[in-house]
Amino acid sequence: RRYETSEIFIKLDEELDENWIMLVYLKDNDPASNIIVEDKTNPEKTSIKNTWENESFQFIQFLKACENNDINYIESYLKPQLIFNTQGNSKLKFLSFSNLPIVNCVGADLCKNFCYSLKAWRYPRPFFKQARNTILTQNYFNIIEKAIDKLIKTTFKKHKKIDFRLYVDGDFNTLKELKNWMNLLKKHSTLKAYGYSKSLNLFQDLFNEGFKYPSNYKLNLSNGGLFDNLFKWCQDHLSIVRGQFLAVDIGKNQSGFNRTKTQRQLLKEKMGNDKYFVCGGICSDCTKIGHACGLDQFKNIKIVIPIH
Repeated sequence: RRYETSEIFIKLDEELDENWIMLVYLKDNDPASNIIVEDKTNPEKTSIKNTWENESFQFIQFLKACENNDINYIESYLKPQLIFNTQGNSKLKFLSFSNLPIVNCVGADLCKNFCYSLKAWRYPRPFFKQARNTILTQNYFNIIEKAIDKLIKTTFKKHKKIDFRLYVDGDFNTLKELKNWMNLLKKHSTLKAYGYSKSLNLFQDLFNEGFKYPSNYKLNLSNGGLFDNLFKWCQDHLSIVRGQFLAVDIGKNQSGFNRTKTQRQLLKEKMGNDKYFVCGGICSDCTKIGHACGLDQFKNIKIVIPIH
C-alpha cells in the first residue's frame, strides 16, 4: 500500500491506516535490511524484534552516559553505522546523516505542514537515531568526526569519491554546528557533500565572519522556510550554492517518485517560463552524469519536486 515507505499492511476497510492489524516493512526503509513483521492479531503473543521498548531502553542508556559524560561508553556503543546511514536506501544510495526535523530546523516555516521526515517517526530506529545525532552535533561533535574518519579508512577505503548527503532529515541548528561540519568537510576532500537547507541565516552569518566555505559542499536552497528572502543573497555571495530546490504544490497525495505525465504538466504550469529540472525522487540516478543536486552543471537551475 505504501510504496515509498516499503509498507504492506492489513486493516479493516472502515479503519484508518494507522489502525492496522498486521504490518510488514523493511527496517529503516532499506532494501538490504531485515523485514519487520508487526502482528496485532493476538496481542498476548505479539513479538516484534525491532520494538519501541528495545530502542527506548538503548536510548535511555545513551542519555545516562551523556549525563555522566561517559565518553568511553558513548564511543564504544555508537558505532559509525549508528550515526551515519552507510548503505543508503531505495531512494538515496549515498552515505548520509540526519538529526531531528523541525526541532533542529531554525528556518522551518510553511514546510512544517508537509515535512516528509516526520513519516519516519512511525519506526523507532530512525527516530532515536535522529535524537542521538541531535545530541552529538550539539555536545559531542568529536565523536562524529571520529566516526567519519573510521568510515573513510574502512568502509570507503577504496573510494576516490564519497557522495555524502548532509542532512536527509533535520538541518543545521546553530552557527557552531554549521562551522563544525564545514571544517570537517575541509579535512576530507574525498567527501562530495550536498544538502538542502532552510537555515540560510546561519550561512549568511558564517560568511559575514569571513569564513571560507569548502569546495566539496553543494548547498541547495530549500523553500518553505523563514529565510526564503535570502535566496538571492545566497546565490550572489556563496560559491557553494548550486541553486534552488523547490517543493511545489500540485495537489494532494502526490508520489515522492515515479513522475507521471500529469505531474510534469502541472509542474510546468506552476513554473511558467523558468528554467527547471524535475526531481525524479531517486537521488543516485536522476541524470547520466550523477545526481543533479550535487552537480555544477545544474548551477542556478531550479530543481522542483511535488509536495508529497
